[in-house]
Amino acid sequence: MIDVVTRNVAAVAIMAVLAALTLLAGCSQTPPAPTPDIPATVQAAVQEALPTVVPTATPNIRATVEAGVQATLEALPTATPTLTPTPTPTPTATPRPEPAATPTPTAMPQPTETPTPTLETMIERVKSGVVRVDTSSGEGTGFIIETTTQEGALVLTNYHVIEGENRITVRVNDSRNFRATVVGYDGVRDLAVLEICCDSFKVMGFHDSKEVKAGSEVVAIGYALGYAGPATVTRGIISAVRYDPSVKSWVFQTDAPINPGNSGGPLLLTTGEVIGINTFVQTRDVQGNPTEGLGFAIAQSSIMAALPDIKLGSRIAGLTPTPAPTPQVRWRAHTNNTHDYTISIPSDWSIDDGDKDFVLFQSSDSFANADVFVPDFYIRSANKELTDYIERIRPDYPVVFELLNQSSSRNSDGSEVAYIQYRKQFSREYCTELAYEWLWVYDSIAYWLTLSVCEHSFVDYESILTSIYDSLTFN
Repeated sequence: MIDVVTRNVAAVAIMAVLAALTLLAGCSQTPPAPTPDIPATVQAAVQEALPTVVPTATPNIRATVEAGVQATLEALPTATPTLTPTPTPTPTATPRPEPAATPTPTAMPQPTETPTPTLETMIERVKSGVVRVDTSSGEGTGFIIETTTQEGALVLTNYHVIEGENRITVRVNDSRNFRATVVGYDGVRDLAVLEICCDSFKVMGFHDSKEVKAGSEVVAIGYALGYAGPATVTRGIISAVRYDPSVKSWVFQTDAPINPGNSGGPLLLTTGEVIGINTFVQTRDVQGNPTEGLGFAIAQSSIMAALPDIKLGSRIAGLTPTPAPTPQVRWRAHTNNTHDYTISIPSDWSIDDGDKDFVLFQSSDSFANADVFVPDFYIRSANKELTDYIERIRPDYPVVFELLNQSSSRNSDGSEVAYIQYRKQFSREYCTELAYEWLWVYDSIAYWLTLSVCEHSFVDYESILTSIYDSLTFN
């Protein structure tokens, strides 16, 4: 645009110069002037005709364009940018609490103390598990030890209570009568199992009699002298723990009064757990002098030894109890210095201690065995280790394998002991054995004791095996 204006101005100037020259040429009377400097004149006229241009900086076209765009945008109406709406949850009105009535001040509640179990509450809890056993010749007592799948129950009593009887009635909770059938019996130990049906029954629980010592407080429950109504409750202590060859059993001697009719009833700890079955009393000594406070109950350990066979229908004729001298057994102590334990065994038993980790003891007739094993591996749980062990050996005894009892406990010092009892038979050529396993686990060491005996010789070795167990000490 500036170039066009410049050209037009230059054209006008040139035309003016030409007109002036023409005029000069027509005026002849004027003396001739000096020859004009035409280029200079033209240049001066051009300069005079041109407008004065103020020099400006070279425009920044990009900036100018950007400024123009910005100005245009600013001139447009400002629009609020539309954003993608974020879903806003519907506001929930904050519930305004209803004004509550001022509560009536109450006394600060005190912590509720668990009431200490009493003898009365224990008797009330277990009494429905103690039953009256009626026969044609008299009455006795029993207690429920197990329920069956057909809403029935098994009752344990003394064999002499039902010996020779064809009709037996069991009265439960002093209100319901049931006809009883004999499942099996062991007349030597004076034990019998009856079955009744059908109702809901209270089962009595057992406690390990090996944990019971002289001085423990006990309670006897039974239908003494056949009195009508509820059972009689008497109280006393354990006077002694003895092995009685006349009944081939461990027995508790107690001063809790036991009378005719109490036979077959439970001897209980004050917790309500059964530790024995009340069986007989000693009223006179061998010279005929009267005695007092000499009641006897067959211990739980001997009951459990005989019970599996009785429940399977075993019938062993009874023997008239006669005093017999306690068999004298000569003992010797064996000390394992490698693993710091001592155990006593009969003198005529053999010892194989070629491997100090596994020492085997065996009776002279090979009907009874004992071994002490000290594992060289870490055992985290005694109970799990015994359970896994049983499952591993089960296939090795295809003829007989029956788990009878299993338990475990943890002591205050952090040690754990697990126990398991089972029956096994490798083949028909070998006897059926009763096996007992104990596993004690301490922080860094474990002791594993196994006792086993042929069932047909159990009565001969029961007291010996118990003495072996009792003699094991860890130095």
